[in-house]
Amino acid sequence: MKKFQTVLGICAMFGLATSLSAATIGLWSTGICSGLNVTLANCQSGAGSMLNYGVPDANYVFSGPGGNTADVTVHAVSTYVPDASGASEWLAPGSTPGTLFATGTYTVTSTFSLAGFVSSSLTLFLDIAADNDIVAALNGTTILSCTSGGATCFSPFTSNHSISAGGFALPGVNTLTYTITNEDNPSLTALRVQVQGSANVAAAVPEPGTVMLLGIGLAGLGLLRRKTT
Repeated sequence: MKKFQTVLGICAMFGLATSLSAATIGLWSTGICSGLNVTLANCQSGAGSMLNYGVPDANYVFSGPGGNTADVTVHAVSTYVPDASGASEWLAPGSTPGTLFATGTYTVTSTFSLAGFVSSSLTLFLDIAADNDIVAALNGTTILSCTSGGATCFSPFTSNHSISAGGFALPGVNTLTYTITNEDNPSLTALRVQVQGSANVAAAVPEPGTVMLLGIGLAGLGLLRRKTT
């Protein structure tokens, strides 16, 4: 009986080594001191808090008309829905909060890695808001959008969207792209994102010694069964 229990223990250990489990992946909402935002002096109250106003968010890269590549938190813009405390801040493509920007399309990108995860199991929890219109895409495939008809796309932000995105995900680096259309010239424009993600952890590849041990255990199990019959 003791040998039989030992063999079962070996099989159980092998099963645990190759099992799948869901885990959180590295994604960051706009204006949060995580990811590439590592300078604590830029944070309101340390790692994981919100960025100080006027500080660029290194997790997001703006591009658009006029060569705008800088971005800042724009909480000071009074016409916007207030920042969600501890959750996200507004970003704009300029270097000064409240700047007016030309009509046109602004693109914001953020990347994350699914190395060590099963990409086909990716689920995103994504809420977006923009001035004016916005389209969110994963690796070029649209996953969420809002067309305001001249108003501002604030309302999609509170919808708590859960998106099964495994069909568009890649095993390595993935890119989230937020395309914003500024409809008035000149006018304020900005982006706000709250995002989380989860995916199954990829099964560990067993070491050759582990495979050999499993084979020995299974062979032993067969012998034990012969003796008991």
